[in-house]
Amino acid sequence: MSNDATVIIVGAGMVGLWLAQLLAEQRIPVALIESREPNLDWCENDIAVRVSAINAEIIKLLQQRGLLSL
Repeated sequence: MSNDATVIIVGAGMVGLWLAQLLAEQRIPVALIESREPNLDWCENDIAVRVSAINAEIIKLLQQRGLLSL
């Protein structure tokens, strides 16, 4: 791992990940810090209790970057 990050983002939620991608696309070195490992073992039957609300403009931006497909 390199210590050459220009920007350090604390939090790998929706906004942190998106900002990291935008900066990386501009070739800006980024370090993304999260307090725990992501759960990659998803069960299709699990009920998500966390909700995010995004508006139509953000949906369009996410789709343009390939981060959301509806």
